[in-house]
Amino acid sequence: MPFLNQRVLTTCLLIAGLPLTGCSSDKAKEAPPATAGATTPPPHYSFAQVKASILKETGLGSGWKPYKPPVEQRVDDVTACSASVIKLPESPQIFTGQFGAPNRELRGANYAIYAAVFDDETSATRAFDAIRNTTSKCAAKRVIPTKKISERRFIASHTDTWIMREDSVSGWTHLRGIEKDVYPVGTGTLNVNHLMHDYSLRGNVIFASVYWQLVERTKPSDPIAKKATEILKKQLEKLE
Repeated sequence: MPFLNQRVLTTCLLIAGLPLTGCSSDKAKEAPPATAGATTPPPHYSFAQVKASILKETGLGSGWKPYKPPVEQRVDDVTACSASVIKLPESPQIFTGQFGAPNRELRGANYAIYAAVFDDETSATRAFDAIRNTTSKCAAKRVIPTKKISERRFIASHTDTWIMREDSVSGWTHLRGIEKDVYPVGTGTLNVNHLMHDYSLRGNVIFASVYWQLVERTKPSDPIAKKATEILKKQLEKLE
C-alpha cells in the first residue's frame, strides 16, 4: 500500500437451510426436510474483477485526485499502527492506489487502497489471520521518536494511540484500526492525524485501506470516521 503522508515537516452472511415442516394430506407424501446447516459457498473473484471494482476518484468526492507518494515513503504492503508494515503470506496478486482530496497536503484528506487477490479462500483467510494477529498486538499507546525518511524529510516525534474493532460490513469480515497521532504544539496548528485503517475479507479477496486527515487538536474524529466508512461500504459493495 502506498505509504501514508504523515506529519512530515513540509467486513459472513450465513444462509442456513431452514428446517421446514411439510404440510400434507394422507394422500400426499411428506416433503423431505431441508438440509440443516447448509451455507452459501464463498464467492471467488478474478484479479480483473477486483481491479475493475476499485473506486475511481469520482467515487471518493468532489475534487479528489490520484497521486503518487514520494519514493522514500512508498510501501507496497499493508500498513498498520505507527506506520508498521504487514507483508501478506500466500503471494497474492496486488493492486494499489492512492488519492487526495483538494488541498490534501495541508487540510485535505487522503485515501489509500490495497487489494489482494488470492488463489483460494483458504489462502485469503490465512493472510487475514496474519493481519488480525499483527494489528491486535499494536500497543494501545506509544511514543514514536523522530524519524528521518530522506535527506530533507523527517517525521516528528509524536504519541500514537490505537483501538481495534471487528464486525461485518456489507457481507465482508471487517477489522478497523483507529489510530490517532498527536504531535507537539510547536509543529504547527494542524498537529493531530486521525487514521482509519480498514481490513476486509470475503472469499479470496482482501481489501486493506486507510483514510486519514491532519486536523487541529479541537477537531473531532467522528466526521473522518464517517467518511472512511462511507468510502469503505461503497468499495465493498462494488464486488457482489
